[in-house]
Amino acid sequence: MPDKMMPDHWGYVFAAYGVAAVALVTYWRHLVRRARSLVARQRGKEGKAA
Repeated sequence: MPDKMMPDHWGYVFAAYGVAAVALVTYWRHLVRRARSLVARQRGKEGKAA
């Protein structure tokens, strides 16, 4: 009988962390791009109103 009931799957664990990191970085970049777009729109509206 083996010492461990379940084998180690560290490759899958690291892959899952890698996929999560890529997803979070991608979403962060999306949010930064969207924030810059909103700031640019606000500046454009302020310039036209004056």
